[in-house]
Amino acid sequence: QSMVPTSSRLNVPSMIPTLSHKPTQISTEEPSSAPRMQCFSKEMYEDIRVDLEDISNRISNRGDRGHFIGGIVRLAAHDFMDFDRNAVDQLGSDGCLDFSHSVNAGLSDLWCDDPIACPFKALYDDKYSSISRADFWVAAANAVIKNASPNRQLDLPFLWGRTDTDNCPNSSNRIPEPTGCDDNEAVFISRMGLTWTDAVALLGAHTLGRGDANFSGHAGTWVQNDRESTIFDKQYFQEVVNRGWRQRQTNVADNNWTWGGNNRGVMM
Repeated sequence: QSMVPTSSRLNVPSMIPTLSHKPTQISTEEPSSAPRMQCFSKEMYEDIRVDLEDISNRISNRGDRGHFIGGIVRLAAHDFMDFDRNAVDQLGSDGCLDFSHSVNAGLSDLWCDDPIACPFKALYDDKYSSISRADFWVAAANAVIKNASPNRQLDLPFLWGRTDTDNCPNSSNRIPEPTGCDDNEAVFISRMGLTWTDAVALLGAHTLGRGDANFSGHAGTWVQNDRESTIFDKQYFQEVVNRGWRQRQTNVADNNWTWGGNNRGVMM
């Protein structure tokens, strides 16, 4: 299963992370005051991948590296998971998030104006600001997934042409909270129009990175060590199926699960 929604299910071609052989032309019916967007070429798509690989490789700690690349995937996901096919303001991939909202906690450490603390944002500002944030976030997520996949074999499709908005007040309330699973059906099935298979496939992104107690209330990787958290493969699903999970805490509303042993840093 692809990690991204398909156009037939979402009926919103502009928000779909898929690379056509011939880049789609953006509508020319924009206000004359709107900035002209540069065409998104295959060369630019590859440049983004190489640039992010270079930044990732300069992060020596594997846990921090997994956190960085997982954060990029999370950023793109939060931008498209607010899509509501039934709403007037459908949203979706539009380069707009409320970074001060608790559901997006931690993402401001990735997308900030300090070029030292946030090299990902600095890369966009310095080299790719001629394209929309929305296109950049999706292309970047695709790039780090390819870089992290075994032998760089996973090359997700991509279509460009998303436009940014700076006003999305309903976005944060549409993203699943980290405290439970009750709203998964509302988010992925009812609003986004995905199948349960799609929703499970999206969960596989948790094979990258880690949870942080300061952001989500959950601490640990979803795979067995920091090295595994930098690899995009099916390990997350294998851990879910093959391990004997048990509660890491008791008598708490915000519970975690672990398979125990000497590695209680693994969390589900």
